[in-house]
Amino acid sequence: MKKNMLVLCDLEVEYVSQLNNYMSTKKNVPFEVHAFTDVDLCADFVKGHKADVLMVSEEARYELSKKTDEIKAGSVFILSDETAPYNESGEKCVYKYQNTENILKEVMHTYSESSVPVAGMYQVGDGISFIGVYSPVKRSLKTLFALTLGQILSLEKRVLYINMEEYSGFNSIMKTAYMTDLSDIMYYISRGKPNFIWKMASITQSIGGLDYIPPALSPLDIKSVDMKMWFEFFEELKKCDYETVILDMGEGVNGLYEILRICDRIYTPVRDDGMSYAKMEQYEALLKIMEYDDILEKTRKLSFSTFTDINNGPERLIYSQLGNYIREMMREGGGI
Repeated sequence: MKKNMLVLCDLEVEYVSQLNNYMSTKKNVPFEVHAFTDVDLCADFVKGHKADVLMVSEEARYELSKKTDEIKAGSVFILSDETAPYNESGEKCVYKYQNTENILKEVMHTYSESSVPVAGMYQVGDGISFIGVYSPVKRSLKTLFALTLGQILSLEKRVLYINMEEYSGFNSIMKTAYMTDLSDIMYYISRGKPNFIWKMASITQSIGGLDYIPPALSPLDIKSVDMKMWFEFFEELKKCDYETVILDMGEGVNGLYEILRICDRIYTPVRDDGMSYAKMEQYEALLKIMEYDDILEKTRKLSFSTFTDINNGPERLIYSQLGNYIREMMREGGGI
């Protein structure tokens, strides 16, 4: 697995330390980071290595230009005190005092919009596994289960959570107004852009170690994605550095059964009442009639009791009674 090289140089020691620590620990950052607060050391390094990205403060950029005539870098981003998009030399600027995650996302977005493939990205291949979470029963704690499972698995694996419901409620659950979401990813694929992994990195968020793509805001965006596009999306995901992808699905997904069919494991939460059992019985009968018996074979039905501590915030789910339930479920089943 090969990562692109990012060279960071700023004379503010604390700033460099904070930015370097973030980039080095963030799982979906496709960079090998080399950080410097000494311009001489940075100049010596860039003379002998070609950086894919040079992220440098204005002062350090000026000092570097005096040390070397040629800076070997694919792209240069100036960490600027101003919010202007470019400096007087026409170099791309990034406002340095904004949220650290936003700085990285600006870089990722720039790469994602390139019309040519960006070299040096990792290719994982077919080692990725898909976990489907779906239920014909409403209010079955399906999404809370999927989020909790994802956070628990992410303690040991690189996990991505994708909500494909028509109404996810994520803006309220996460208390965040997302600027980009799953709809942007699907539109990106439809345009045939070559740098999918960079687009993913510019959009992906994290909670409790679990990466997730903000869900589509409009149910029409979900309904407009045909089955072929979903499968193109899954193929692109195989280029990313994830071991497990959790698909949290609703009825509005085109090709629902075919998508469930590619999942290695399917979890179906149900409620403990007569109507829920009746809906589940109809669902299972339909799968048999349509010759989707393989979906039933991979499905594990889950009937939850009442959990009293699941409304303390999504980042606390891993420590909740539901989290304990999932850990016990995994112990009994020998894993997922």
